[in-house]
Amino acid sequence: FFKEENEEAAIQKFTDSIGDLIIENVIGQVYELKESNGKRKFYMPDFRVTLPDGSKFLIEVKGRFFTGDITKLRKFFKEFPTEKVILITGRYSYKVKEFAEKNKIEAWIYEDLRDDLVAQIPNWE
Repeated sequence: FFKEENEEAAIQKFTDSIGDLIIENVIGQVYELKESNGKRKFYMPDFRVTLPDGSKFLIEVKGRFFTGDITKLRKFFKEFPTEKVILITGRYSYKVKEFAEKNKIEAWIYEDLRDDLVAQIPNWE
């Protein structure tokens, strides 16, 4: 999403611009999901956000929302019911709306966020 060649610099500008929020890139934060056939599956969220009051939630960003994404997130919600997740997708679809309502999560559409982000965050696309 950034118009910045150096990803670390872009992330730093983003985190500097949002004040007391702490946004972590959670590469390496892996949730193991149990499969009935004994196979191991994993879910790795994109970001973890910590609010000033200490509460936390995960952000999952999907350009497109495929059936495999739905299956994995359903399994994640079943096995980790206390984790709060906000889903950000590239475009609105009935599939996203239905999934969010059924799983009681927030789903944001990137196009709806873009104008606010461009105005508030330097070098956002």
